[in-house]
Amino acid sequence: MSDVKELIKQRGHIKARVTLFEKYLKPLLECKEISLVQVNELRLRLSKIRDLSCTFDDIQSQIEMLDEDTSKQMQEREFNENIFFRLSAEAQSLIDFFENKNKLESSSNKSRPDCHLKLPPIKITPFNGEANKWLSFRDTYVSLVHNNETIDDVNRFHYLKTYLEGPASAVINSVSVSSDNYSLAWKLLCERYDYKRLLINEHIKCLFSIESLTKESHSGLRNLIDTLSKNLNALHILGEPTDKWDTLIIFLASAKLDSVTSRKWEEYRSNKNAPTLDDFYDFLRKRSMVLETMNANKPSKVDKRLSFSNTKSFLSSSIESPSPSAQCLLCKQNHKLYECNTFKSLPVSNRINKLKLLNQSFKIQEQSDNNSKNLPTLSPAATVATDSEVPSSSASVSMTAISTNQSLLSTALVKVTSNGKTCILRALLDCGSQSSFVTVRALRETGSQHFDSDYHSVSGIGSSVFNVTKHCYLDIGSLNSPLVMRVKCFVLPHITDRLPNVAVNVQHLDIPCHVQLADPKFFEPSDIDLLLGADVFWDLLESSRINLGPQGPILQETKLGWIVAGPTNIHSNNKNRSDGIARVADVFTSKGVVRRAVHNLCSLENSRDVTRTPKDFEGGEDVGANYQECKRLI
Repeated sequence: MSDVKELIKQRGHIKARVTLFEKYLKPLLECKEISLVQVNELRLRLSKIRDLSCTFDDIQSQIEMLDEDTSKQMQEREFNENIFFRLSAEAQSLIDFFENKNKLESSSNKSRPDCHLKLPPIKITPFNGEANKWLSFRDTYVSLVHNNETIDDVNRFHYLKTYLEGPASAVINSVSVSSDNYSLAWKLLCERYDYKRLLINEHIKCLFSIESLTKESHSGLRNLIDTLSKNLNALHILGEPTDKWDTLIIFLASAKLDSVTSRKWEEYRSNKNAPTLDDFYDFLRKRSMVLETMNANKPSKVDKRLSFSNTKSFLSSSIESPSPSAQCLLCKQNHKLYECNTFKSLPVSNRINKLKLLNQSFKIQEQSDNNSKNLPTLSPAATVATDSEVPSSSASVSMTAISTNQSLLSTALVKVTSNGKTCILRALLDCGSQSSFVTVRALRETGSQHFDSDYHSVSGIGSSVFNVTKHCYLDIGSLNSPLVMRVKCFVLPHITDRLPNVAVNVQHLDIPCHVQLADPKFFEPSDIDLLLGADVFWDLLESSRINLGPQGPILQETKLGWIVAGPTNIHSNNKNRSDGIARVADVFTSKGVVRRAVHNLCSLENSRDVTRTPKDFEGGEDVGANYQECKRLI
């Protein structure tokens, strides 16, 4: 009896293993496709199940011999054998289906006529014989063409000739295109360029020939990463131990960084005992993303204060102050000649002839106290142009500075500490300046020490040049944060006029209450003591930015607080316009210069597009003695 129990126990173990196989097989039967690995595993499991079936048959036969209840044991045999046969059949069917499917696909590919083969659009960068590009070309060509079984040798040869240029193409030019010659052509090419020592030298030369970055650039940093990784990977394939070169490569590459990025890297690596090349790559990628984001957030419009493009700028030809007693010389109506519609409708040449008939001269004679000089008379040929395009020099910009809009430049209040004394200075943030500057007055106020500099020439607007011989170092801090930075500033007598040039009404600006402005009175004209240039400008910027509406200024977060910059769309009043003209007149200190300016204005009268100055010009007393001269000449 004990023998029967032992046999039944063994039979139970076999049935449990069959149940596990059934659970494994069920999801495979429900799958639409199975992999080769799964088929091989199924084949092994099926073999085990067949062995278990034989073992079950032996054990069941022994039980039937010892047990008197024969009918019960026969039912047990029938039930378990049905399970064995069903599972074996399902597994074998799945294996057969997979094998038949592969045979059909293989036969389909082989039965395709070679003569009707359509070459696939394989695109590979042509190889021109540069050794440092050989490995990349070779590996790509081998994977896409050389090892492609669907392409015969003749078509491989055609592909190879297509992808070779210059010296590389000359290597196989003497080999005729045929199926037998393809192997020869490929062998010749490999023998010519698979020269390990030459390849190693070329890739090392590329590492040492990386160009230095002169300024912060996200594209430059990415090119640096690509160059390093490409050449190091090639050297690794050639058997060089590049995994042990981290310190050398970091030293070599960090020397190519611009000054700002180099300083950031030194700060980054100070937190790590021995930075790896992966750490260096990670730093460069993050820095590149920061610079790209900042570049995308920069305003698309240029800074109007420094914008002097060759756009069409039409100067005013007159200052209109109509008099009721004025009478047109042409139509005898109550207006000036230049207001006469009849006169303006005439062609330019006819206007000149009409003026000659009226004894009007276009000749303006420049007089001075010591000499006299005749300015050339305007000839008809000089007045044919339809649009007088004037380059926007400093003088012409001043003449057209009667703007109806105000553009705010970014200003900030900073604190400067020197010898225990703290002063508050007003700074202009200007990324268009290569250096930072401070005024002599502000330097005296801070009590900071200045030093003699090598002779420097600072170029400004209109090719104006200033000589700088002094510099100082200022510890500049923020009023809104614990920031303190040391800045080298060159010393100038004067940086710029008061900014903004007129008070700006900011009641319409919806500035959020949580914003801490770097210059709370940015809208009031005030002196500029300090100019922070590009050497520190980008280090001050933060990522946040708020747009104050269409055609309006923006709020940009910086380490000094939020700065306001951009157009305000606020119309200036007539008094401001008059002040603008008065300031222009102050520039011309002699009658000769005034006459020359007016002569230029009259020259542009022949242009079809003329922008006139306001009619209600007042403030002649501000112009001084030149006012009547301007009025008479115009």
